[in-house]
Parts: sequence; C-alpha cells; structure tokens
Amino acid sequence: MHWLQNKREEMSKDISCHLRALKLLFCYNREWALVGLTILMDSLSPFVVIYLSSMLLAALYEQRPIREMLVWAAAGAGTALFINVVRHWAAKHKNVMWWGLQYRMAEPVLMKTMGMDYELTENEEVRAMRSRQEEYRKRNIGAFEVFIRFMQQLLTAFLKLVIAVATILPLFVSQAAHRR
Repeated sequence: MHWLQNKREEMSKDISCHLRALKLLFCYNREWALVGLTILMDSLSPFVVIYLSSMLLAALYEQRPIREMLVWAAAGAGTALFINVVRHWAAKHKNVMWWGLQYRMAEPVLMKTMGMDYELTENEEVRAMRSRQEEYRKRNIGAFEVFIRFMQQLLTAFLKLVIAVATILPLFVSQAAHRR
C-alpha cells in the first residue's frame, strides 16, 4: 500500500510538471494549441478510413448501385486527402513555431554572447562563461522538444484508445444483446 501511495505522489508531481511546461509553452505562443489539431488528425485518420472502407465493402457485398459505391470511394479518398493535408500543414506550422521557440529561449544567451568583448576571448573566465552558456542552451532547448514529442505521442495514443473503444464497444454490446 505504501508503494502505491509513493507512485501516486510521483504521478501527481509529474502531472503538475507537465502542466507547468504546457503553461510555459502557451506563454511563448498561444498557437501551440495547434498540436492538439495534429493529435486529433493523427488519432482520427485510421478510424475514418476504416469506416468509409467498410461502408464501401458493404455496398459491394450487398450489390448496391455503382453510384453509391462511387460516393463511398470518393468520400474515403477525399477524407483521407483532407486529413493528410491538415496534418501536413499543422506539422509545418509546428516546425515554424518550434524554431521561433528555440530563438526566443536562446535570445538572452545570444545577446549576452554578442555583447562580449571579443578581445577577451583568451580570458579564462570568458571561455568558462561561454561554455556554460552553450551547455545551458543544449540542455534546455532539447528538453522542450522531447516534452512536446512525448506529450503528443501520449495524447495521440490515448485518443486512439478512446476512439477504438467507442467504435468497437457498440458492436460487442449489439452482439451480446442479439445472443440473448
């Protein structure tokens, strides 16, 4: 029981840390909510295509008119195209915002470095300060990249799970009701 309590406390600390990181991201640029659109498109795309393909196969199996089959095929192709265009646009926009975030985080360090007197580069203190600045830049800029990537993967997997349960559960419920 004590082990479970420790894990619960660790999880609450992790969640609060993630929420603070998200808040910091939104302080830099509110357009980071666009990552949510990417998550939604990544999660929905397989299920939409599977649903429309199954409707096309059902129309083929039941020998419905060719016009209906063409409508299902066009709907599947059009929906897949739309989802992929939105995903691509969101990914490119996210990359632009990412480079802006890197610049904004590195700007104070860059300004301090540019303001240094280059005649003093042989000075041991200046070299030590520059190496600390470079280490800080490498360590802290990479942290946001990892955070964004893992948060996006986690939320995409969670949303896919929710959508899968929501689409498959009615099938099992109807089968169970049919057997009674």
